[in-house]
Order: sequence, then structure tokens, then C-alpha cells
Amino acid sequence: TGVARQQLGYDARAVEAYDVAAALEPRFPGAPFNRGLCRLKLKDFAAAEADFDAVCAARPDWAEPRVNRAVAREGQGKFAAAEADLTAALELGAAPQ
Repeated sequence: TGVARQQLGYDARAVEAYDVAAALEPRFPGAPFNRGLCRLKLKDFAAAEADFDAVCAARPDWAEPRVNRAVAREGQGKFAAAEADLTAALELGAAPQ
């Protein structure tokens, strides 16, 4: 499964598993969220941003995808958008780190 592969550090293989999970249940935000985390590790920032976009649309009340999307955006040099995500995450109750 994706989680097992991700925990073992097989991020590229985990992305494949999360692709299947997202196709089977597109309304469940866990698959694109975890796939986005794997893509961050793989430095595939544009794809990670797209995953976190989907999660933010599905769960606008969840701060953590915004924090991770900020990382993806920073990796692409989108600093103003990253700052906006971090500000939104703080407004949703994320703890500053």
C-alpha cells in the first residue's frame, strides 16, 4: 500500500499506490495529501502543489495541507503564494514552528 511504501522511504512507489487510491476514491483527501508529501520528498514541487490544491479544495478547514503547499510553492520560487498559505494556515489554527 501507499502508506507502507511511504514509511519505508519508497516515495516514488508510494506515489503510484496513491494514484490508484485517488482514482478509486477521488473524494477522499488522504490519498492526494500523502502523495503530495511523497512528491515533496522527491522535489516534484509542481505536482505536490497540485495535490495540496486538491486537498485544500476538499478540506478548506484543514491547515496542514496549506503548510505543505507553502513548501511546494517555496520550492518553485512562489514566495508570495507560500506566505499566503502560511498566513492562512495560522488563521486556521496551525501552530507556528
